[in-house]
Amino acid sequence: IIEGKIQHHLLQSFPVYARKCEIVNVSVDAEREFLNKHHIQGYVASKVCIGLEFKGTLIAIMSFGTPRYNKKYEYELLRYATDGSVVGGGSKLLSQFEKTYNPKTLISYCNLRYGSGKMYESLGFKYSHTSNPSYYYVKNGKRFNRQSLTKKKMIETYGFLDTQTEFQMAESLGYSKIYDCGNKVFVKSYTA
Repeated sequence: IIEGKIQHHLLQSFPVYARKCEIVNVSVDAEREFLNKHHIQGYVASKVCIGLEFKGTLIAIMSFGTPRYNKKYEYELLRYATDGSVVGGGSKLLSQFEKTYNPKTLISYCNLRYGSGKMYESLGFKYSHTSNPSYYYVKNGKRFNRQSLTKKKMIETYGFLDTQTEFQMAESLGYSKIYDCGNKVFVKSYTA
């Protein structure tokens, strides 16, 4: 995934134009496989997944769902991923979502470890704010979402006493805490 991003930024990937692609609905299995192969953060469950096919091959997807962190929005743009350079792919997929689902509001997050948010601005999103850095855990070279190691879950699973912090419990199990760079938050409103 990282090599593909570097090639794209060095303009070493052959561009495909979205206007030459067919819009398709993407099954959960195909979405999971594509995102795990082409998105740095991998698969996340969605309600809607729209894709672009070029000559019968899936080359881009955009997924949407119920907002995970801010419930005042109707939808969250969860993932956008491509296999190579797809010129106009994000715009074509978002337009299809807008025509089909007629959203009132949309929110999305740009992980600052991997991007700057320029794509969101080009799609008509407005910058809202930058979130504080968050964290995840690492053990034996594998990354774990912090939600999988909450204090409550570790007390239930491992029998820890409530007197320790989440970090103390995780550390005693051999996990290291790693901070990220935060997220830029972007929103799009379709009502006046």
